[in-house]
Amino acid sequence: MACEQTFAWLGRMLSGLAPTLLPNHVAIWHGAIENISERTSPCRYLTPAQWATMRESALDFCTRFGAKAHSLGWTTPQLFGGPP
Repeated sequence: MACEQTFAWLGRMLSGLAPTLLPNHVAIWHGAIENISERTSPCRYLTPAQWATMRESALDFCTRFGAKAHSLGWTTPQLFGGPP
């Protein structure tokens, strides 16, 4: 699966959930990223090492800045939708 497809899938999966079922958007973002294997790149153009770094950075972003991003109105597709 190409990078764009993977991130688009992640964005659709997370944005399709009813807002009333999302008590903690950041935990859901973090959990969805954690569910993607760190050892196998979901993007054919990223080596496993590049993907592991990107995945770790996304988890770090969620931990450090996720609540602020959500409070500023950032949406799942805006954060994880991939390139335009």
